[in-house]
Amino acid sequence: DEKIPGASLSPAYGDWVLSIAAFSESLGTFGGGMPKLALHGTNQPELMGQYVSSGCVRVPNEVISFIADSVPIGTIVEIVA
Repeated sequence: DEKIPGASLSPAYGDWVLSIAAFSESLGTFGGGMPKLALHGTNQPELMGQYVSSGCVRVPNEVISFIADSVPIGTIVEIVA
């Protein structure tokens, strides 16, 4: 849906924010707008695997950079928990 350099939004998002065409079912708004979900990096890799997200999928920066460079915008994303 969108590919945004993470630092332009917040260092917490790591290298990239890749928004997807999905919205949170538990948040009414996020950051003053629609609660859109995204894949993004992190500036705190030690927190990977812990419950510290508002619903986005956090991955290591090297992974989000690979995805941002390799996967075209509009690619279907399936999240399996």
